[in-house]
This record gives sequence, C-alpha cells and structure tokens, in this order.
Amino acid sequence: MDARQFARLATHPAGQAFKAVPEKWRHVVPQYVKDYVPINQFMS
Repeated sequence: MDARQFARLATHPAGQAFKAVPEKWRHVVPQYVKDYVPINQFMS
C-alpha cells in the first residue's frame, strides 16, 4: 500500500471491490487499512 502498487489488486479478488470504490475515496481506503486493519495476521 505504501508503494501505491494498486495494479497488483487486479489479480486479487479484492481488486474488484477496490474498483467499485469511487475515485475520490481510493486514496483514503488504503490509508485506513494501513492504520486500522491488523494485516500482519494475514501475512504468511
């Protein structure tokens, strides 16, 4: 997310959900995830 490599989401199922987010919110959502979602538990 920090590298803003959003194109990688195109091959991930979450990519379709991200595309559904209005353009003006696409910079807010990744920042929210970074700040509030414990992504370490999903990393292997």
